Amino acid sequence: MKEKIKVLMIGPDRDMNGGISTVVNNYYAAGIEDFAEITYLPTVSDGNKISKLWWAIRSNLSFTLKYRYYDLIHVHMAANASFARKALLVKKAFKASVPVLIQEHGGDFNQFYDKLDDKEKATVKKVFSMADMLIVLSEEWKQFFENIIGKTKKITVLHNGVIVPEKGIEDYHRHNVLYLGRLSEKKGIYDLLKVISSVKASVPDAHFYICGDGEMEQVKSEVERLGIQPYVTLPGWVRGAEKNEILSRCEILVLPSYYEAMPMVVLEAMSCGYAVIATDVGGIPQMIQSEKNGILIKPGELDRLAENIIEVLKNDWLRTQIGRSARQTVTDRFNIKKEIKNLARTYEKTLTNHGLKHQNDRQRLHINTFCLLKMLF
Repeated sequence: MKEKIKVLMIGPDRDMNGGISTVVNNYYAAGIEDFAEITYLPTVSDGNKISKLWWAIRSNLSFTLKYRYYDLIHVHMAANASFARKALLVKKAFKASVPVLIQEHGGDFNQFYDKLDDKEKATVKKVFSMADMLIVLSEEWKQFFENIIGKTKKITVLHNGVIVPEKGIEDYHRHNVLYLGRLSEKKGIYDLLKVISSVKASVPDAHFYICGDGEMEQVKSEVERLGIQPYVTLPGWVRGAEKNEILSRCEILVLPSYYEAMPMVVLEAMSCGYAVIATDVGGIPQMIQSEKNGILIKPGELDRLAENIIEVLKNDWLRTQIGRSARQTVTDRFNIKKEIKNLARTYEKTLTNHGLKHQNDRQRLHINTFCLLKMLF
């Protein structure tokens, strides 16, 4: 029996809200431990700044004590503070010649990068160049990182995947709309709130479930200002039985984001047979072919957002066709059971790349030594 690869996986606490935690938990559910011996090291959890600082210090110390004993370091990374925390660990592993795989999840990494000065951009390039393999979530992101570190075979696309439920929506008759994710301007939540009144004017029994964490107080204030309290439920972040119960009430997901990578919430909704209305940002166009298995709009198009929500709510046939096509798309292309096999191959490729890199380094050292001796004698 082939010995399992020993992997030190680094990311947010698995109980933390957010897409990366969902990806990691799906890997476990899909059987990542069948081909790799995983030790999971969380670097951050929910809490205030002091708590997060403590998590960073503790995880850095734990990493320093452990990382040399693993075959591979798998780093889940995003932008901003996530990049800063993980960059320190990547540099340590690189200096010790431990193979490193970075999986980049940040839907706003391009915005983060564009705001950096030249010195900071050089640091980003250096960190990603240290990795033996870089996983990105779509072809669009592959092109972006090729512009940073150059065209290289070490950048590979690995789509997010979800566990497809045995049964999807069977009877499309509800007029409930779901938003599930972080409550923030870049996720387009305020755009959605602004169109609710016009949607209600056309579909009187429509109701909106706004689920998530983040700017909860600001969202509540905006709901009150717009006078849409009777049409909106704000349960906060939902998970487990509460999440499943709300999912069972709705048939439409709306995600009017300005920046995304490959949002798990879209894949989860599609796998259940939801009709998804989303913006054409990041990797979303890789998942949704507009008018066939979902509907795509441009960020900030409030009129089109309202029109499409109204059309999908009013047209049961359209909602059914889009939802069923969406579920088939996820089954065929974004099933985590297929993606976990691709991850196993990526682990092997990372180790191969690492071996080749160090073989080339030894060859360069031999050539340089020979040239030096030739000059001396």
